[in-house]
Amino acid sequence: MEQAIAAYEPEIVICTGLAYGRAGISIERVAINVADFPWADNAGYLALNEVIDPEGENAYFSTLPIRRIMTAIRENQIPAYISNSAGTYCCNMLMYGTLNYIKKRQLPIKAGMIHVPYTPEMVIDKEFTMPSMSLDRMIQAVKTAAIISAEHQDDISVVCGMAQ
Repeated sequence: MEQAIAAYEPEIVICTGLAYGRAGISIERVAINVADFPWADNAGYLALNEVIDPEGENAYFSTLPIRRIMTAIRENQIPAYISNSAGTYCCNMLMYGTLNYIKKRQLPIKAGMIHVPYTPEMVIDKEFTMPSMSLDRMIQAVKTAAIISAEHQDDISVVCGMAQ
């Protein structure tokens, strides 16, 4: 991510990740300075209660207008909610690392993370109740998030969360 930010000098960074068992688009509120993996990553590494950056903040909040994003995605008839934790696995490391890099270099970049569900094809061999969403709807949701982030500096006050 650091190389991509340096190369492209974006105004907005929206990290995306795949979230097991989620039925909607999850707009992440916060990333924490902890790596504590439930299983090994693709390289076989298993982090256990590790600090991502000993000199970094304990946590970073998304700088995207997360409530506006959620509202706009829902207006497109796509399930979406605010998630209060990016977890402690790879997606959290990506979100935390991105926001940490931006903060330490004082870059004028808005950034955050969106988790997407599995596609229907990915759940064929999983338990029959596993939620999924079409790739087209996920792409529409991420495009909506990018447009809203580009058009709005501030967020709105609306009730948000999973129980809506």
